[in-house]
Amino acid sequence: MTRRPFSDPGSGPTTDEGELPRPGLTPDALAALHRALASLTPKQRLAVELHFFEGLSQGEIARRLGLTQQVIQKRLHGVIRRGRRIGGALPRLRAALARLPADTP
Repeated sequence: MTRRPFSDPGSGPTTDEGELPRPGLTPDALAALHRALASLTPKQRLAVELHFFEGLSQGEIARRLGLTQQVIQKRLHGVIRRGRRIGGALPRLRAALARLPADTP
């Protein structure tokens, strides 16, 4: 089953300054998101982009990249070794975004 991708913000209206509106994201939150994405490995970033921005399932990403679904799951969620979570893009993104002020949506 394919998830529906996010709508393309490039096709929406712009502000008077020519920038795309970013509903729900303050400039600080947007900067934190960019920093969090930049902190990922290229393999993790690709998995995140395909999953969230293109709406692909883990299985679809695996088929597209010639990998197993388990590899994609580990890239997104990490793996627990000796009681500690190792790797995983989503825990890293959550941790980075959790440091935002409480009033940020």
